[in-house]
Amino acid sequence: MRRIVPNKIRALRLRKGWSQHDLAARVDCTRSQVGRYERGDRAPSLVMALRLAFALSVPIEEIFWAARDLVLDEMGRRLRALGPASSPPSLCPPPLPTCTST
Repeated sequence: MRRIVPNKIRALRLRKGWSQHDLAARVDCTRSQVGRYERGDRAPSLVMALRLAFALSVPIEEIFWAARDLVLDEMGRRLRALGPASSPPSLCPPPLPTCTST
């Protein structure tokens, strides 16, 4: 099954040396909920994400940083599938005409 919500909860939990049960007790949820969050089967609510971040002593964005990496990987894959462009589009407007005085 593809992970719906990629995250680093498991890695952060293991860094602390905690079991799923230990983390669950600290954030007031069940061990099975922690497992679902770690596998990415379920997304924690905002309140639960804040509890997880506090318990794991990390900023909330660090928990979900893996999502950024997956998005960048997917963007790179899609760009490579397009192949090399003959000429990249210009992001700048054309230059203004210049006036010459005589």
